[in-house]
Amino acid sequence: MHALQNQSTLFYFENSVGRVAQEAEYIRLQWLTGPTTSGTVRTVLEQFLRAQAHAPATGPIRLLIDQRLAKPFSEADRDWLTHEWLPYCTQLMGFHHAAHIAAQNVFARLSSVPVLAKARSLQLNHQCFDEEATALAWLLRQP
Repeated sequence: MHALQNQSTLFYFENSVGRVAQEAEYIRLQWLTGPTTSGTVRTVLEQFLRAQAHAPATGPIRLLIDQRLAKPFSEADRDWLTHEWLPYCTQLMGFHHAAHIAAQNVFARLSSVPVLAKARSLQLNHQCFDEEATALAWLLRQP
């Protein structure tokens, strides 16, 4: 775990495709523009789980997913997200609320559709937004 403190933000991890940080009331998963491989995508998501495990137990887990700069997920990564990672997060790790800032790249948006549908089927309280301020306001209102 690579952790750097910046005021109220604890940065856990960053690679070419993503950054994971613990904010005061939520965990931020921000997708970046770097070269994407299954290994780099899965490493970001695994580091997210580590960040959650180290987060203070102050209530339901809130997640802000910023996908604005993301590239499309590969089919293999999309399948892994929907069939393994997301069910694990919601059923075993107890994720409750997620605000998703949609990708600017139309193909990245389309590659997220099955993942978002799976999140809804797992009854994750989840909403999609185009702007961070709106997403964050919604997320912080969740119980």
